[in-house]
Amino acid sequence: MSSASVTSRPSNQGFPQYAGTSWKIKPRFVLLVGDASYDARTILAWETGILFHRLIDTSLMETASDDWLADFDSDGIADWQLDGWQLGTPAEASTMVRKIIGYELSEPLESMLLVADINNGFDFESASTQLRALIPGT
Repeated sequence: MSSASVTSRPSNQGFPQYAGTSWKIKPRFVLLVGDASYDARTILAWETGILFHRLIDTSLMETASDDWLADFDSDGIADWQLDGWQLGTPAEASTMVRKIIGYELSEPLESMLLVADINNGFDFESASTQLRALIPGT
């Protein structure tokens, strides 16, 4: 994505669609960085520089989603990968970029940690066991 500033509700929705339909080289993924709110209709208050989320219902809860910004045909599926970092300051963004670059430049690990939560409506232990069988060398 270019370094264009996205600071208004229409830009949050319009810029990704414009990039996806008008750029010669179509984006495969976009990263939006800024503070975030679920108040896209500005019922609570209006602030500039806010990335808006849509609240979606899942089988377990209501949660925020960035995919609606890249769902240009309204089928509920993003047409390309879009993600957002909800950060408050440029220093936080710089820290995130440094961590990602450091990770990408590091040597690959030869181990994996599988963590299981309490089986409350979903059998995490069984899922971890099934996943472990798919990991080469285990």
